[in-house]
Amino acid sequence: MNELRRTQVIVGALALAGAAIRLLAVGTSGFPTDVSTFMAWAERVPEVGPGAFYQPGYFSDYPPGFLYVLWLFGALLDGDALRFAVKAISIPFDVAIAVVLSRLAWHAGGARPAIAAAALWLLAP
Repeated sequence: MNELRRTQVIVGALALAGAAIRLLAVGTSGFPTDVSTFMAWAERVPEVGPGAFYQPGYFSDYPPGFLYVLWLFGALLDGDALRFAVKAISIPFDVAIAVVLSRLAWHAGGARPAIAAAALWLLAP
């Protein structure tokens, strides 16, 4: 197996391990303020629509892109399912970031930096 393929296999295994660790953590309370804020936003966007979401006196400090994701979640889910979705949405993005970092590190220095970059992103506490 060549060095690139071996690195890809290791990064893939790290991605699976990182995703599994994150899935285990989804059942914990997380940061209650963040989780409850995202859930409130997810419930508010379907009620008022994205055009009326940003109103004076209502706390909202996230860019509109994420609100479309929350809008979908709020329209389809509630309760524990909504809490799970709000907490788990970052998992595929964390894996994607690790893959991109790994590719950049591969081009900058080869296998070791590529594996280290993925491991640092995916296994950081």
